[in-house]
Amino acid sequence: MSSSSSSKVDQPEDTSFRYIDLGRIDTKFLVPNENLSHLANNTECLYVKYEYPNAIVDSLATITPVVFLPFGLSNYEDGERWSIDVSFYKMEENKVLERLYNVCVALDDWLLELALNNSERWFGKKKTRDVLLDRMTRLVRESKPPGKYAPTLKVHANPRQKQFQFKVYPPNSATEEDEIKCTLENAKTVLPKKSRVQLLLTFPSVWFSPNSFGWSCRCVQVTKYPTSIVVKRPVMQDTDYDEDGNFKRLGMDTAEELCEG
Repeated sequence: MSSSSSSKVDQPEDTSFRYIDLGRIDTKFLVPNENLSHLANNTECLYVKYEYPNAIVDSLATITPVVFLPFGLSNYEDGERWSIDVSFYKMEENKVLERLYNVCVALDDWLLELALNNSERWFGKKKTRDVLLDRMTRLVRESKPPGKYAPTLKVHANPRQKQFQFKVYPPNSATEEDEIKCTLENAKTVLPKKSRVQLLLTFPSVWFSPNSFGWSCRCVQVTKYPTSIVVKRPVMQDTDYDEDGNFKRLGMDTAEELCEG
């Protein structure tokens, strides 16, 4: 994505998660040949190309609504793997959050079909849908037992050379000078448990190993909101879409939302 000195991210208009068009994913890049990249632990990945109209980007991207992070920015015991868990709590009362959930489910279902059609090339032998479903690491994680807790979306946030690969900003910030520095030392203070944020996410690749596969979901940018005051945020209006559900524009009207910790 391109950037400028006056703005954080120059975003294409149709990064709206509501209207990700699965038909625009270029599947020819998902065949293990010269496009294959080898990762650690016998894992390989194929980079995803997405055809945005009139935009100089080629990664599948989406902007979330304001979401709740029950665990904040958290890490595993090894200290090297970090993640952001987005909660879909009460999504039935939040149409925009429910749309994000539905798109993540659709991406998972799309990938399952792709794996089924390419199982011999990906895994060395043909596999059934049930086997693939059992081995798939889905974007949407259900609680165990199902229904005990709200489903979540796990976003990878691993640092490279001890640097996080995303930037954090306060609401309504306009310049790079507004960035809130997030380091390994202060990560859990900058994005603590029960944070409320808006995320710019990318799905740059799909990965697979002999026993599992799934989407890579990474965070590019975080807008951090206060947890217990009324904030103003940009919202999408239903009027931004015509009667057939076609995208017209991304509304930037503001709406007040009470964010409680």
